Amino acid sequence: MGDTLKVPGARLYHEVSGTGPVLLFIGGGTSDTSNYDGVGPHFADRYTVVSYDRRGNSRSTLDGPAGPQRIEEHADDAIRLIEHLGTGPADVFGSSSGALIALDVAARRPDLVRRVVPHEAPAFTLTPDEDAHLAILHRAAAEFERAGAAAGMAVFGNGTGVPDEFADAGPEALEALRRIEGNAPFFFRHEMLQFVAYRPDLPALGRHRDLLVPAVGEESVDTPPVQAMRVLAKEIGTEVTAFPGGHVGYLQRPVEFAARLAEVLT
Repeated sequence: MGDTLKVPGARLYHEVSGTGPVLLFIGGGTSDTSNYDGVGPHFADRYTVVSYDRRGNSRSTLDGPAGPQRIEEHADDAIRLIEHLGTGPADVFGSSSGALIALDVAARRPDLVRRVVPHEAPAFTLTPDEDAHLAILHRAAAEFERAGAAAGMAVFGNGTGVPDEFADAGPEALEALRRIEGNAPFFFRHEMLQFVAYRPDLPALGRHRDLLVPAVGEESVDTPPVQAMRVLAKEIGTEVTAFPGGHVGYLQRPVEFAARLAEVLT
């Protein structure tokens, strides 16, 4: 069921199914609700499953002109969705930049969450190779302006380990990815560089480490997001948990991915 929630500066399109405590899925990059179509139904028998288009993407429109995006503002959106739809602490899964948003929710509003699973957050500010990672993203942004979305995404993907994951995704996943190509300009011009400048609040996350399950894909081999998650886990005193597939394992292997997610949420 699709609906919209008015929040400061935007209208958030979201889809809800099932009954029970809230399980919120937060997408990253250019994604929208469709990225979780294969995983969400596995939880609708015991959760109120919520996915949404982040502000400025797909059907979540901005009230005014687009500008630089902030993780904290996107986390406020997630918080408002949880408060609007839930009656108690929620479980939250975030992928890629959506994982950065999930981490900010956990750091600032631990009272609102029961478990938070940040999957391959590009927290490059935590890595020793931050400057090299940022240089790749600057090249991707420049290539987008020069030659368009496909060229920009190629540079972005080659630098983050994402291309093989997209290539291996099934036909349904590829169709969904085509539907969200229109989000690329917003991503490159207003989100990508702004989001990776975010530094997670490690002291706050460390105080609430029991809420967190830092996650990486089994098939992701030392990519920048994996490096970041390892540093994050070490700094807050926990371990990384492996999930089926790679950076977008929920698209590659939705059944196995859902089973693993169910395990860590139990």
